[in-house]
Amino acid sequence: MIASSWKTAAKDITYGFRSPELRKCIAENIDPEYAGKITLIFNETEEQSNFNITPSFWRKCPEVRGNNIKAYFQQIRQLNWPPYKTYKYEIIYLGGKHFEVKKKP
Repeated sequence: MIASSWKTAAKDITYGFRSPELRKCIAENIDPEYAGKITLIFNETEEQSNFNITPSFWRKCPEVRGNNIKAYFQQIRQLNWPPYKTYKYEIIYLGGKHFEVKKKP
């Protein structure tokens, strides 16, 4: 699945990954009872973090958001990007509620 870097335009910036494909994958593979949380494993840093899936994720905003994503973007030097030039990532479903994130070259 492909995801794009994402951030809010608000004063307190929140960072995340935007991926309609991820929403579809979660809906198809994870029991709805447990679909409120997923684990992302960041390939480049070998760190992993749990993320809550918000109700808006299912309606119109397919973003996984959180401070750990900001830290990941900082570590791989992709925290800032020009308008409409987001970075791309590959998200790989590993089973259960686990996903691996890799930056695309």
